[in-house]
Amino acid sequence: MFLITPSRVRLILEGKNLQRFRSKTNGRLIVSGHEYLPHLMPIEQHVPHPTIRELWIEKRGYHETEQYLSMMQAIEAYQSGECDNPSRMGAYWCRTPDDVERYFEILIQAHDDIRKNGYKAQDHLREGKSSRDHKTGDEMKILIDGEGNPVFHASGANHRFSICRLLDIPHVPCRVVAIDNNWLMSKMGRPPAGFERRSGIIRKIIESNLCRLDA
Repeated sequence: MFLITPSRVRLILEGKNLQRFRSKTNGRLIVSGHEYLPHLMPIEQHVPHPTIRELWIEKRGYHETEQYLSMMQAIEAYQSGECDNPSRMGAYWCRTPDDVERYFEILIQAHDDIRKNGYKAQDHLREGKSSRDHKTGDEMKILIDGEGNPVFHASGANHRFSICRLLDIPHVPCRVVAIDNNWLMSKMGRPPAGFERRSGIIRKIIESNLCRLDA
């Protein structure tokens, strides 16, 4: 786990761009610029998440948000038999209207808790909680680009990332899921032999770089 400052993230991999990147790299940690550079977007065009904007910038009630309405439509389709998997329509784990209400209760509770107590790792929060409330390993994810800058890998935690930026939270834990090969090699020089030694060096390089960025 590493710490980043959300407000200093300038680029994002999201949606179809993220899908293209993942299909090219197939889960590899070390990636090349040509595999992700064409897919990066300025984060201001995508963050805050529309629901976060509606709730805490436009001050709408959650029943008025586009996400609430679309989730309820997905539930209606599921209960009428038109859809066998409402998560594909954006309903996540919800299967009833009460589930949708609970989903937004959790989101609002998360915002209030982050505002009052700062952001905590999901692995820490899940202790004693329902899996619906906190997913195991569902941390924010980043890619480190060719300049050593963190890029938001929007494969999850999109609402929480937006909340942290909105509340100007100084540091949040994240997982590094991709690293630009050229940047890493420029920092490593000749890679040491052995996986443990090599992974240890990589971790130190990442920690040093992110601490510099967040200073």
